[in-house]
Amino acid sequence: MSLAISNGFQKFLDGFSTESTRAAFLLHWAKTNEISVKTIRRGYAVQKLLEEGNSADLKPLEGYLKANVGKITLKDLEKAFETLIAPEKRRAYGTVYTPDYIIEYLFRNALKFSQGQHPQYPRICDPSCGSAGFLLKAAEILEKDYGITADRAFQAHLIGIDVDPVALENARCLIELYLASKGVQQANLSLFQLDSLLTEQLELLRLTQTQDGFDVVVTNPPYVKFQNLEPEYRTQLMEKYSQFAMGNFSLSLLFLMRGHALLSSGGTVGMITQNNLFTSLAGKNVRAYLQQTESVRRIVDFGHHKVFENASAYTCLVFLSATKNKTFEYATLSHVQTLDPPSLETLRFASIAFEKLKASKWRLANADHLANLEKIERIGKPLGVAADIKVGFATLKDTVFFVQANGKDCWVKSKNGTLYHIESEITKPAVKVSSLKETADLAHNTLRIIFPYERKNGGYKLISEERLKANYPKTYAYLLAQKDLLAQRDKGKKQYETWYAWARSQGMDAPGPKLLTKTFSRFPQFFWDKSDQLFCNGYAVFPKPPDLFSTTVPIEVLEKILNSKIMHYYAKLTSFEIEGNYQCYQKNFIERFGIPELSSSQKEKLLQLEGDEVNLFLAALYEIDIEEILEIVPQ
Repeated sequence: MSLAISNGFQKFLDGFSTESTRAAFLLHWAKTNEISVKTIRRGYAVQKLLEEGNSADLKPLEGYLKANVGKITLKDLEKAFETLIAPEKRRAYGTVYTPDYIIEYLFRNALKFSQGQHPQYPRICDPSCGSAGFLLKAAEILEKDYGITADRAFQAHLIGIDVDPVALENARCLIELYLASKGVQQANLSLFQLDSLLTEQLELLRLTQTQDGFDVVVTNPPYVKFQNLEPEYRTQLMEKYSQFAMGNFSLSLLFLMRGHALLSSGGTVGMITQNNLFTSLAGKNVRAYLQQTESVRRIVDFGHHKVFENASAYTCLVFLSATKNKTFEYATLSHVQTLDPPSLETLRFASIAFEKLKASKWRLANADHLANLEKIERIGKPLGVAADIKVGFATLKDTVFFVQANGKDCWVKSKNGTLYHIESEITKPAVKVSSLKETADLAHNTLRIIFPYERKNGGYKLISEERLKANYPKTYAYLLAQKDLLAQRDKGKKQYETWYAWARSQGMDAPGPKLLTKTFSRFPQFFWDKSDQLFCNGYAVFPKPPDLFSTTVPIEVLEKILNSKIMHYYAKLTSFEIEGNYQCYQKNFIERFGIPELSSSQKEKLLQLEGDEVNLFLAALYEIDIEEILEIVPQ
């Protein structure tokens, strides 16, 4: 069976020590797989783990597992071991459970790409091996495809490295059990407690007895953001990887770089990493490095599909080679309903030329679609020139500042359920763009935002606490009751002008007319807002007024163009997506979208069209085959 640890199951396990629970799972695996306890005790790590278990706890634990859990595999045991790691430690190490079919795809293809390049007996490394899930799957494949026995695989071919001693203990234990299931009593395992990122390259290769580098490096690296690391460790990484560590960076990208550096002359890296590698600011220098080295061999983009349980990462598979390539293969699975093993076997790859890439952002698609992107961006004016694209206001505690309008009065219910009345004079109408479903919703919006500012010298100045208390006593009393909540903004690290100030000074004016768009949407949704209300959780497009050299784009025309399949097609090919097929419509992804210059008759005709007629009209205008658009954008 596939092990599933429910909330009730977890609650039962919480009553016992981690050591006892691990020992009970281990014994349950042995008994359900008909392997004697005497046999598994021959392994050093297994023996140690069993001795650490409390004998008084083992009986109820074994009884529960026998009654509620059937036969379990080593993969189930690995999952159980990783589940028993404390949540805070899992977050610190970025521990996530990797499905077998992902490991198999990575390993088989990395080995295939390096075949003919590596020696007869390749050296294979997982530099972040955790509980050895990758190494165990590699051993299975080496035996099945290459006739390399399990004991030989772990003695001569497979190397695991991890910084976490508990993970290595689990890994050693699981490998010993795997070998016991194969009838192997003892084996010298190549498992090393090292920091793969900070250990000097030559020292790491020396310690692992791999002088010429690894022939295959395959792993699922930690998904930990730089800002969540311990300050001292973060500083060490910044010093060592200064050219790569920037912005909202993740450890996973450093493992990609380190894996490439550890390769033998014909070696291959296969890793699962975050797919914002293609477009994020943090990945810019990594992209530049990959272009310079021409090291990418294949990318499989999972799009909006999530590979990991209980993790929000959006990922891709990346294969790098030590040798240079003029082109690489790219495929995306964003169009499939379900991510599963068969979907990986029916991929259609496009050939991507390195010379066509720009480090600022990678556009990955076949040649026809890339040519269409050029057509879209060449026509007329870029949206960022024809209009101003602005973000909304940011309080960082909208639940405190948002209030409801009720006639001339305003009110808000606090977190503890207390109802407060708010003076309407200190509020402004405001809308959460993310909550809009259609343009008509704007007319029914009753939200307002507490606006503790006054106009002064062409800008806004915070109302003093003394004046706030005197002129708006109800609002002041409410905000004072929320003072502790407001202090939590920016994790309490930022010093605000005053405790009730907004977090940022942006978006304090939003004069209409404007087009509001969500940050993430399944399709283009640009809502025409004729009012001056403020907004948050999205962007606004403000058409620029005419000047001596150009005319303005009428907002009703702009609305038609931006809500078309042309924009949807453009966003699908240039931005990134999250679960549910939601595409990103941030400013940096839409500002280069071309707005055609239309004659009066063309504008008039466009405004008369609806539905598919709009898309056909615009496709002809942009000189793009509508069928090519429909390959990417669903009907």
